[in-house]
Amino acid sequence: MTKKIVLVDDNQIVLDLHSIMLGQMSGVEVVLFTKAKDALVYVGKHPVDLVITDLMMPEMNGLTFITELKKLNPAVKIVAISGDGVLASEHHLLDEALNLGATYIMAKPYSMHALQAKIMQALNA
Repeated sequence: MTKKIVLVDDNQIVLDLHSIMLGQMSGVEVVLFTKAKDALVYVGKHPVDLVITDLMMPEMNGLTFITELKKLNPAVKIVAISGDGVLASEHHLLDEALNLGATYIMAKPYSMHALQAKIMQALNA
């Protein structure tokens, strides 16, 4: 059975790279969004197994997005990603994402292998 993954990042290059990597994983379908608001509309209308979201985005940041996602689908698994992990504020955002219901957090930079491992953990949890 195919697992549906929604990927949200305001950086098109990041979306493209992650899309290529996720496309190599068997049994997953990936839907990409550059705006959290658009992703929320999609999640409200379609069943989704996993959401991967950046935290630093314009218009709606990742923390607000996670809060709204959990209202729409409390069971959805979420991997929150942010920054380079060096700034104290970045760590605070990642910690807050966990408090709001993210399943896993990852600080940039990370390897595609590490992201794939988190995705598999989240989908199999």
